[in-house]
Amino acid sequence: MLVDPAESPFETAVHEENRALVESALSQVRNRFRTTLILRDIEGFIYEDVAEMQGVNLGTVKSRLVRGRAALKAI
Repeated sequence: MLVDPAESPFETAVHEENRALVESALSQVRNRFRTTLILRDIEGFIYEDVAEMQGVNLGTVKSRLVRGRAALKAI
């Protein structure tokens, strides 16, 4: 039996719809929280790298993530 390892058209459509929903929700989050969320949760940078990139301390990154995630959840 041959199996196609690529996503099915349905899976592609679902992923595209989810991406659009996340982008729309992220656009409503305040900029400083959005940037931190994207760097950490989407791009996968470690906390220390996010802090360095944004020129803030580690506690600020963690605080922004908590507040940004809460804002995203509320949306």
